[in-house]
Amino acid sequence: MKQAPPEQRGTIAARAISEGQIAARVAELGEMIARDYRGLRPVLVCVLHGSFVFHADLVRAMPIRCETDFLALTRFGHGGRVRLAMDTDTNLAGRHVLVVEDIVDTGLTHQSLCKALGGC
Repeated sequence: MKQAPPEQRGTIAARAISEGQIAARVAELGEMIARDYRGLRPVLVCVLHGSFVFHADLVRAMPIRCETDFLALTRFGHGGRVRLAMDTDTNLAGRHVLVVEDIVDTGLTHQSLCKALGGC
């Protein structure tokens, strides 16, 4: 990453990643997934709502056939209990599944999702 101009050093703008850098990394990830899953037709499951734009960009960057589906989770209570609010329409049993999430902070939501999907 290039260094920010002096007037921006120490600001959020100094740490920002450009649109071009993000697009390049998404293209790189799409190629990596395509290489690893060539001929397998993976299912990319988008965890709504935070990851849908990234999910769409990633699918467009993958030069292989894949399927896409969506699910939604809700987190409630002080303990952060997670519940599946909307399940996928696709039967994922025996499929190659890639979960596309947005920010993973404590990992609680991810753990609950893995259990709901039968392990990660």
